[in-house]
Amino acid sequence: MKSLTIWGEEGDENSHINEIIAGRKKAFCTPEAWFGTVDSEPETVKGDQIILKDPSGKDRVLAEITDVRHLSFGQADEKLALDVLDCDLQDFRDAHRFYWGEEIEVTDDLPIVAEYFRIVEIL
Repeated sequence: MKSLTIWGEEGDENSHINEIIAGRKKAFCTPEAWFGTVDSEPETVKGDQIILKDPSGKDRVLAEITDVRHLSFGQADEKLALDVLDCDLQDFRDAHRFYWGEEIEVTDDLPIVAEYFRIVEIL
């Protein structure tokens, strides 16, 4: 089964996995250039079931991918911001420019992938 390690904020490695369990985080997004490039974290498609792990490697959630959207960073909207980071669009853009910007140039034209999911089971 596919799996994905969910990294949290600096200083609280479990923040994002805890947001998933609480139902506040309902999607991931990544630059398209990185999508499916990590051997242990393969590309997903709608209907895939995936194990979400915390940073220690513990299985925490069984999730099902409900949608995969390909869009540009500039097309991200308030709904995506809420589903990915539980924040407004400006905070979403600022956070991703900061974190992704260490490794890739983040422009409005940057192709990204949004993966929406639902919780099947808390493990």
